[in-house]
Amino acid sequence: MIEAGFHEEKLEFPTSIAMSGYYTIRARNAVGYHDPLKARALYIESGGESLIILSLDLIAVDLNLSNELRRKIERILGIPRTNILVTATHTHSGPEIGSLGILGDAMGLTLPLEIEELRIHIIEKAFVAIEKAVRKILPSKLYIWESSIQGLCANRIDPGKPQDPRVISLLIENVNRERSALINLACHPTVLGSDNRLYSNDFLFYLEQGLKGSIESLDSVVFVNGACGNLSTRFTRRESSYEEADRIGRSIASRIVEGYRFRSELKVLELTSLSKEIFIKLSNALEKSFNSNHNELNLNALYGSPSSIPSKRTFAIALGIEIRGKLAKLLKERGAAYVEGEVNVMKASIGKNKCLALVGIPGEAFAEHGIRIRSLVRCGLTIIAGYSNGYIGYLPAHGYEGEYETLISLVGVEGAEKLIWVIEDILKNLLH
Repeated sequence: MIEAGFHEEKLEFPTSIAMSGYYTIRARNAVGYHDPLKARALYIESGGESLIILSLDLIAVDLNLSNELRRKIERILGIPRTNILVTATHTHSGPEIGSLGILGDAMGLTLPLEIEELRIHIIEKAFVAIEKAVRKILPSKLYIWESSIQGLCANRIDPGKPQDPRVISLLIENVNRERSALINLACHPTVLGSDNRLYSNDFLFYLEQGLKGSIESLDSVVFVNGACGNLSTRFTRRESSYEEADRIGRSIASRIVEGYRFRSELKVLELTSLSKEIFIKLSNALEKSFNSNHNELNLNALYGSPSSIPSKRTFAIALGIEIRGKLAKLLKERGAAYVEGEVNVMKASIGKNKCLALVGIPGEAFAEHGIRIRSLVRCGLTIIAGYSNGYIGYLPAHGYEGEYETLISLVGVEGAEKLIWVIEDILKNLLH
């Protein structure tokens, strides 16, 4: 039996600041809340080792914010920073806090004047959530099961290309029969469009409501978004509205609840973790772009609005060319040559030659990378946590050259491959 604690805190932001997501076509600030944004903490202890998973309802978590929070936890609570995973749900309806770094600058986003206060608030609330989760620790049981979101989320570039519909769910139940769930799926929470001006966790809010309404005594839900750089509801949603977010979120919840009947208990024997700081060279394509004549494009003149003919995809590609040109120029002006992040891998031994692995990736990995990582863990299931402990942008796969995500990737396909090699190396050390 493990010992575990969980707690969540509301994140409270001004309702008059810039929102994250849809940067080039969203020019308006927030006007209020639709549903609360949260810091969700899960603490697990076994055999003298402890792990923390913190999920924030934000578009991303940059390395500076993650490091500052983890150093505070290590200093005050004594939990090693390498045993702490800070991840973002990637909602596109949260506040802008500057986590996209130079990529955000190239997109022309406007940072709120209160940005330092916002970041301090996030760290303070996140620490409170973790501190209370640690304080609530009780003997607990751990259950696991799988389900699928096939037909509810798809490859957003080409629905005929690979996707990862697998959902892995963990349920922690303490001796007081209080429960927390960790839900790992891979899908952009972007049912709501650029015209939405209310803070929201998108379809994840309705997914949470669906689970809490169906699983008795479920106190908290921790979301871990996976390798979803090219996965979303673009081809599966009927419209961009709260009603549609409700339909998709509750449909996913229904499938998870259906799988809940077949859950199995895990006996955790040992917890281990490894992390590695990474420095990846910037994409050669950015240097070529700086020397091209595509740096400035009048997108509306060439392609109309994002919803007009010829297509949203064509608009996105043109937009990617423009952003890449601006990004290349900024990188050259600032003398940047590398991006920095951190890869975290945590493993729970659950029996002879059996394990549960959690892989934290500091960016938006494509589904192909997620599928490849899962194939490397032959001793059991793998939870892939994108947007974790840093943000280095899109991590594209081969076969998507010329698409928006690849065009604005800081590291390109080659850099993404190098990051996957790092993960492979860590997994070999941890699993064998």
